[in-house]
Amino acid sequence: MKYNYVRQPCHPVNLVADALALALVIGLPLYLPNGYVGLIGSKFSLLLGCVAVALVSLAVAYLVGRHGKKTVRRMDAGFLWLVGLCCVYTIAWLFAEDRYTALWGLSGRKNGLVLLLACTAVYAIVTLYSSPGIVPLVSDVLMAVGSVVTLVSWLNFWMIDPLDAYYTFLPERGELFLGTVGNVNFYGALLCLCVPLAVGTYLRRGKHLVGGRFWVALWLCSGLIPCGSDASWLGCTIAVTVLCCSHKTTTHTLARVGALIAGLSFCAVFTRLMANVCQARTELRTVSAWLGMPVVGGTLLLAVLVCMVWWLRRPPQPCAKWVRGAALVVAVGIVLLIAAANLWQNGPGLLAPLQFNERWAQNRGYAWQKLWIIYTQDTTWWQKLIGLGADSVRQCLNPDVESTRYMILLNGEAFDSAHNEFLQHLVCGGLLGLLCWCGFLATVLWRSCQSRPILAAAILGYMVQSFFSISMPGVFPLIFVLAALTATAYAPRAEQNGRRLTGAAFLLFAAALMVPYLP
Repeated sequence: MKYNYVRQPCHPVNLVADALALALVIGLPLYLPNGYVGLIGSKFSLLLGCVAVALVSLAVAYLVGRHGKKTVRRMDAGFLWLVGLCCVYTIAWLFAEDRYTALWGLSGRKNGLVLLLACTAVYAIVTLYSSPGIVPLVSDVLMAVGSVVTLVSWLNFWMIDPLDAYYTFLPERGELFLGTVGNVNFYGALLCLCVPLAVGTYLRRGKHLVGGRFWVALWLCSGLIPCGSDASWLGCTIAVTVLCCSHKTTTHTLARVGALIAGLSFCAVFTRLMANVCQARTELRTVSAWLGMPVVGGTLLLAVLVCMVWWLRRPPQPCAKWVRGAALVVAVGIVLLIAAANLWQNGPGLLAPLQFNERWAQNRGYAWQKLWIIYTQDTTWWQKLIGLGADSVRQCLNPDVESTRYMILLNGEAFDSAHNEFLQHLVCGGLLGLLCWCGFLATVLWRSCQSRPILAAAILGYMVQSFFSISMPGVFPLIFVLAALTATAYAPRAEQNGRRLTGAAFLLFAAALMVPYLP
């Protein structure tokens, strides 16, 4: 891939920020030191190590190169939302029943206060000091990393274990673990970042209908097939739809999207047919299984090819309004179907997957209902405001032996998280925590839609997926890296103000990262 030459700032401070962004984008998804044993803990340790090294390097860089010319941006409103979020979770930690869990998180999740502090430090460093020309490089590196993880995931799906990651799992316990990220939910979260980046780059920068960028986008899209997560399918679909709603969309743009859909349909059908011959780690799930049916996938493939021929034989015509109208009609139709499924008592069986009950979405309905009842009925006004402390959902869902047994009866194992990041913030951080998190996401989306729409689509895809999943240290920090790269204020501030702001930020987070060592 070719990059336009951009003169990068040579100040060590800017190099530290660029190195931190690249280290996290490469290291967190690929780091797999001991198979799936302690995978989340190892990625969490890697994150803390990178942040600590970056903070120390910034201090040294300021001392060594204090007279050099450096790029320092303005701190944006998103940083204020994150500071508010950290403050809310810090107060909740002080009042939590299990302060250790609220601080460090569960051993298998690590979604504690320390993770938020580290991610906020990453956002501050990359926002303040990263080079403007690093954005396309980080995007392409993330796509390359996602392609490598997808390769390992496909090999795992076909019972090939090149990294010897499954040696600690019994055959029936390791079927949902793919690649170097973890289970299918975490791998789906990574795809929701990589697929919009690859598709957006292919639609806007690709010179040929079937070229290098096409194959990268198709390869990453194909990862959705072994993943089989409905949330990742939904997140990627919405993100690509938003990209197609751009005012630059023409009929030839839709032909490019059609080429991806045709290739993905072929991959799904071929995978299903090969699964009848070769041994696979698990059966195709949900959307992947439906698309892999020869009747469905073959019909979709032929229909898309006909539309592509029709569009490519004519000059390109603007069609953004038609795409937006079609997307609106589909969205309204889905809302009506969901309403019909939940209001129509004896509706047809096709609407059953949309009916919200205890078993909805692999028993997420039970967890969501119980957490909502606990938040609205069993908490004080103070707890409703600041929450119960980070990673406190497990003690809410499993307060006694009977609750744990019932959850195991429903799901086969007990839930230790809400499997919904927004509901998780509401219970753990209260109304203020949820408000700060939504405010941060809204600020980043608004800014990125104006400056980096492809990054906006990637962040939106992750948001949709996170509504049905939970964060983990191997993917969650990448959101903060991409969000920081959407900063538009590239002009350096006055030297005096820049020193004051960066010095205050450094002292704040250096002090915050010492919180875990308090008695």
